[in-house]
Amino acid sequence: MFRTLAVSIAILAGVTANAADPAADYVRPQEIGSRTVVLDFTVDENEKAAVIDLVSTEAAGLNPWAQAMVKSGHVKPNSPGVIKLADGKYRATISFPLAGDGSPLPPGITPPKMRLQPGPQYPYELARADTPGGALLRLTINEKAAITKTEIVRASHKEFGSAAVDAVKKWRLAEPAKQDGAPIAVTLFQLITFEIEGKPPALWEWQMCPEPALPPFTVSGSYIPVTPELIKKLKKETRK
Repeated sequence: MFRTLAVSIAILAGVTANAADPAADYVRPQEIGSRTVVLDFTVDENEKAAVIDLVSTEAAGLNPWAQAMVKSGHVKPNSPGVIKLADGKYRATISFPLAGDGSPLPPGITPPKMRLQPGPQYPYELARADTPGGALLRLTINEKAAITKTEIVRASHKEFGSAAVDAVKKWRLAEPAKQDGAPIAVTLFQLITFEIEGKPPALWEWQMCPEPALPPFTVSGSYIPVTPELIKKLKKETRK
């Protein structure tokens, strides 16, 4: 799905300001950007990856992708972008093209502050099937700290997308984004992950969160089958 670039690349430069409307250009994402992960790995006598260490990352959500590429052999000692550090040890620079990517909010702009952020309800059927996943949303927040628009950019399952949107409709902000202390409107990405304990989400494209973004939000869930024994136990505990 994603290509490995031959050399390390720089993140696209931040968007430029506009004297007439400073906020407008800051929140307009680049059409295509990239995020880079650098890994050190050792190989065994069969040149299969044995130990993988994270050196640096520009997006934590990409770490599992990059490590999976090394483990599966898609990135090898002789692959483009891989250099030899010592006998049996290599460094791989893996860059992922990312649609809609921009730049983090510049120092002069502070992100909105949340006041109330209830978590989404884990979709019943997906919880029952022990299915993890998530959704990437695009939120438009006005100068009065109100979320005026919520869009699903992509989701691993449509149910996760719907659950995420329903939850965001209940979110309340304490303060809007500000530029040099003055309230401004912004458009930010929000990554929401639904996880089952002990079962990390599969590597889906929805995990590719562009900038500018709010901190990731994680929902934990698990399905407990309702059995006669469980009902009896709950009734007993209720009487206490």
